Amino acid sequence: MTLISMFYITVGTLFVKRDLYWDVISRSWEGAQSYCRQNYTDLATFTNQAQSDQLRYGWTGLHFSQSQWRWSRGDVKANFTPWQIGQPRDNERCAYWSPNALYSADCSDSRNGVNCNDDRLVLVKENKTWEEALEFCRELKVDGSAQSYRLAQLISLDEIQTARDMLRAAQDQSDWHVWVGLRFLGDEWMWVGGGQTREWDVPGCPPVKRCGVLSTGTGLVTAAECHVKQYFFCTRI
Repeated sequence: MTLISMFYITVGTLFVKRDLYWDVISRSWEGAQSYCRQNYTDLATFTNQAQSDQLRYGWTGLHFSQSQWRWSRGDVKANFTPWQIGQPRDNERCAYWSPNALYSADCSDSRNGVNCNDDRLVLVKENKTWEEALEFCRELKVDGSAQSYRLAQLISLDEIQTARDMLRAAQDQSDWHVWVGLRFLGDEWMWVGGGQTREWDVPGCPPVKRCGVLSTGTGLVTAAECHVKQYFFCTRI
């Protein structure tokens, strides 16, 4: 797999980091759809020229259904479809990308390339307590996707840096806190997904501050009172 590009999209109160991956594999359109959903989020969706310019040769999420061209993700109507001249052709109900344009093809054809989107990290711009954020992430569906999410685990320094970059892109505030999936339970700090904890800037046995936040001021995961309402991160499982 090759990471081609990254961009941010806004869906209501969600600020989403959307990665575009390209894999050299031979699949039918349905096979490509299954592959993307198993390994990423779904086949690639694009809504403007800047996004489509990043695509490489292979299947996209565009297919003909219910008398119109629709996206695999959410099964919604496609409004931006830069077809090659003479395309699409009758009775060809799936679309692949070849340099600079869309082409139609039989959905059962094998193509040696797949464009996939991955919405792994989502900033939710709603003020909620830690428990409310936990439940929100569990119920979250991004832009029609069937993928599952949970309150974010930021275990590695790369993951923390990615989250900080998102916050800078989403807001101009220099020092604020965002919920992550870290909680003090029993006698230890634990991630909601069971990942290994590190020596963060959190108290060993906190009397009050028992929930984890990412501090944009320090760039560290630290502790806060769980009843405080603030923004939060969800990650795809």
